[in-house]
Amino acid sequence: MTSMRRILRTLLVTSLPVTSVYAASPVVDVNAAPVALEGTAGAQSNAGMVQLLMQVQRLQAELQALRGEVELQTHILEGVRKRQRDLYLDMDRRLHRVESGSPTSVETFDSDDGGVSVELAAPNGTSTSGLSSEEADYQEAFSLLKEGQYGRASSAFKALLLQFPAGKYAANAQYWLAESSYVTRNFEQALIDFKVVVDGYSSSNKVADALLKIGYIQYEKTAWADSRMVLEDLRSRYPKSSAARLAGQRLERMRQEGR
Repeated sequence: MTSMRRILRTLLVTSLPVTSVYAASPVVDVNAAPVALEGTAGAQSNAGMVQLLMQVQRLQAELQALRGEVELQTHILEGVRKRQRDLYLDMDRRLHRVESGSPTSVETFDSDDGGVSVELAAPNGTSTSGLSSEEADYQEAFSLLKEGQYGRASSAFKALLLQFPAGKYAANAQYWLAESSYVTRNFEQALIDFKVVVDGYSSSNKVADALLKIGYIQYEKTAWADSRMVLEDLRSRYPKSSAARLAGQRLERMRQEGR
């Protein structure tokens, strides 16, 4: 009997720590963890959406600014084109006045902004009435040029030169052929065609203007030494021409720019 009591007492003592351990263990709700994780993910998603919205708004503002810049540049370009057309209209008016027998045999028009610099002279006193085939073709090509149809004008001048290579309008046609490339900033082709004026029509009054444009083109190509050499040669060969005056202005500009 005594032995049974001892055994029961021992079992009672050894069972107490186990009971206390279970009593001290916290109760964990396994369903609570996903709720917390879902809340964190939702906050991160909201922050990402806010950042994306801000980026979209910034891009929209930049796009609006670019549209405004494009509109401004388009307006400026249209102004330049209108000015070019006005220049050609003015030259055409002077050409007709000279060819119709105006007392002034030579007219000049010039600009130092890369525009046109020419001396217009009546070829052998030709009248605008009863136009010859060559003169009619020349006037048609020139009309295309002043209307800003530079591609068609170029083709018309080329056709004129093929049909009348030694005609009285050949030098003028070659010059305006070069000009049709120059005004569209096709400088490589313009350079070739202006050199034809200088080398192939050395007695023409267009040589000085062709040299001026060659100097301008070399300037645009940042060939400063070549530009300076051509412009100085122009001033030496044609010191009293309007082209020489413009060459002097461009040389002074290059000096101020440190070219």
